[in-house]
Amino acid sequence: MRRGEHERARALASRIDQEICARSGESRAHTRRRALRLALDLADAAVQGGVPAERADAAVLRAAGEIVACTEDDLGGAMRRLLDALLLAPTAPGQSAARAVRQAVEYIQRNFRRSLTLPEVARHVRLSPAYFSVIFKRERGIGFVRFLRELRLAEARRLLRETGDTVEAIANAVGYDDVHYFSRVFTREMGVPPGRYREQYQESAARE
Repeated sequence: MRRGEHERARALASRIDQEICARSGESRAHTRRRALRLALDLADAAVQGGVPAERADAAVLRAAGEIVACTEDDLGGAMRRLLDALLLAPTAPGQSAARAVRQAVEYIQRNFRRSLTLPEVARHVRLSPAYFSVIFKRERGIGFVRFLRELRLAEARRLLRETGDTVEAIANAVGYDDVHYFSRVFTREMGVPPGRYREQYQESAARE
C-alpha cells in the first residue's frame, strides 16, 4: 500500500477499539454491523492503496465470517487480523475500486444491447459479484441494475424519437427479450407506454 493509504488504514484500525468500546452498551447485532462497516472501510483503503480488489474481497469475507461468529470481546482481534492481511498483501499498481468501476461502465456501455448480468460484468473486472455490487453503488451512486435500466431506456427513447421501428424491435435492440416486460418497465419509469411516448414526441414536433 502507498504510504498515505497505509496511514489511512492504520487510522481506521485505531477507530476499531474506540468504536467497540464506546458502543459496548448497544446490542450485539448493532455492534457487529458497525464492525462490518469498518471492515469495508479498511478494504476500500487497501484497494485505493494498490491491493488487488480480489484479495481485499477475500480478506473481508474471511473477516465477516469471524465477526459473525465471534463474541463482542473478540471483535477487535478479528478486525486487527483483517488489517494485517490487507497490509501484508502484495500491491497491484494502479488498481483501485474507481478504476474497476470505470472499466465496468465501459463494458456495460458496449454490451447493454444484449442480455447482461452483474456476475458477467464482475468477472470482466475480476471481482466477486458481491464486492463489485458494493463498490459500483458507492462509486456511481446507484446500483448496477438501475444503471443498466437507465442506459437501456435512454437508448429506447432515442430510437422511439428517431426511428420508425416497432416497439418490439426497439425492446430487442436495447436488451429486452420480452416486449411486454419492456413496456411495463418503460411505463413505470416514464409515466406513459412506449407507443404513447412516441406519439407525444411527434405531436410536440409537429407543433414547432
